[in-house]
Amino acid sequence: KAIKAFPNPDGTQRAALQKIAYFNGLEAFVAGDYDKAKSKLDEAQKIGVSPKYNALCLFWLGEIEYKQGNFAQAINYYDYYLRRAPKTENEYKMALYNLGYAHFEQSNMAKSQKAFEGFIWLYKTADRYRADAYNRLGDAQYSQRKYADAVKSYEGAVSLGTAEQDYAKYQRAISLGLAGKTTAKIGALRQMQGEDCGDYNDDAAYELGRTYVSLGRYSDGATVLEKFVDDYPQSPFHTPALLDLGLVHFNLGNSDRSLHFYDKIISAAPQSAAAKDAIQSVREIYVSKGDINAYFAYAERTGAVVDTSLMARDSLSFRAAQNIYLANRVNDAIPHLKNYLKDYPKGYYTNDALYYLSDCYLKSDSLDSAIASLKLLSEQPTNQYTTPVVEKLANLTFEHKMYDESAVAYRRLYTVVDNAAARTDAANGYAESVLLSKDDEALLVMAGDLDSLADVDATMLRRVRFAKAKVHASRSEMEEAAKIYEALSTDVSNVEGAESAYRIIERLFAEGKYEESEKKIYNLADSKTPHS
Repeated sequence: KAIKAFPNPDGTQRAALQKIAYFNGLEAFVAGDYDKAKSKLDEAQKIGVSPKYNALCLFWLGEIEYKQGNFAQAINYYDYYLRRAPKTENEYKMALYNLGYAHFEQSNMAKSQKAFEGFIWLYKTADRYRADAYNRLGDAQYSQRKYADAVKSYEGAVSLGTAEQDYAKYQRAISLGLAGKTTAKIGALRQMQGEDCGDYNDDAAYELGRTYVSLGRYSDGATVLEKFVDDYPQSPFHTPALLDLGLVHFNLGNSDRSLHFYDKIISAAPQSAAAKDAIQSVREIYVSKGDINAYFAYAERTGAVVDTSLMARDSLSFRAAQNIYLANRVNDAIPHLKNYLKDYPKGYYTNDALYYLSDCYLKSDSLDSAIASLKLLSEQPTNQYTTPVVEKLANLTFEHKMYDESAVAYRRLYTVVDNAAARTDAANGYAESVLLSKDDEALLVMAGDLDSLADVDATMLRRVRFAKAKVHASRSEMEEAAKIYEALSTDVSNVEGAESAYRIIERLFAEGKYEESEKKIYNLADSKTPHS
């Protein structure tokens, strides 16, 4: 106040006034009164006599902005300071250190890396500041996926032997793994198991177990993780480790052991998010066993939240049977598929279950059962299995001389295939089945049906019409037979045409129409046909 009262203070007095304002600002900063500190530092800057204190004001204004979370403004002040201050000042080094943190908070890792590199270059004291700077440098490189560089930075922190080495050791191990040096990562994590690494002992133990699991070394992973859950019951990784152990033992084929670890999670907090993850895995275990009822009983007993709707039971029951089928355990799959069809007669997966069941029966040479299930599936509304199933049913029944069944199947096949050639083959199978069945009534129906179909082979159509004529003749329905014989006799190059011509001659002769029959006899005899 006295200096400010001078009418014309000289340079020495103004310099003193700047220093007083500057140190008042620092006192306020230390006391946590940032508004007052900022006001005093601004006052010192405005006096502006000393370049040294002008620069130092910028440094501490940067500190105030950083403390208040204004990182962009802090960066500006630090940059202004660094352009004005000599590198020999301690604040210069700390400005680089703090600038690195400000950029880090802004997720600008490239600039953060540059600032920490500058600090480490200038600050040679082997203390916690230097160790911390190595760690943050490593973090910045890690964030930029420069894992090999990060390893070196973390090693720099470890070499200083300060408390920061625990974090550095852990991050070094993680970076080694990401750099593709998995063996080195495992070695680093195992080394940490024999040391006191403070808060990072549990992190390292859990990561070691997870690393073994990721490599498919399930037995090693199980050993490490089981020791981990015993040693660190309060670790934030305890529940994730139990989940991992459940999966590991499931992969090892130890379903009961797997259930043991999932049960620990569910029993501790049945309504938790972790319990929901665990119950899904428990469900998969019971599905793999094919025992869905036991799963729902378990859920009810433990109080776990599960979907118990009919649709859920339907889906899980089918999946249980499906898994056994896909594992090619044919004899085991048959009863599970049958139980699904019995328990869910209108189930969502009825078609799939019938298809799998048919395949199982065929693989086990149970022909009658296979045909029965194929027939049931063929009678379902059109689905993705319809065409192959109807075709299989038709060919199978025809092969085993079950012509009535094959006729029905081939006729259905005609309606579901999507090209003319396939329809022709189906029509041929339909006709051949009826012809071989030697059922006159069925033949007459089929013959009429065949006449209405578009894609029918001409040779088969002629054979069917000739067979129809014979049926009429056998029933003394000679007029009906004669109409067909007359139509077929126009082409005697084939056996049906030639015999039709002969039957017409035979009838004319029997009726005493010798002249007409003689003429037809010579026509047939003179025709160039092997059947004359």
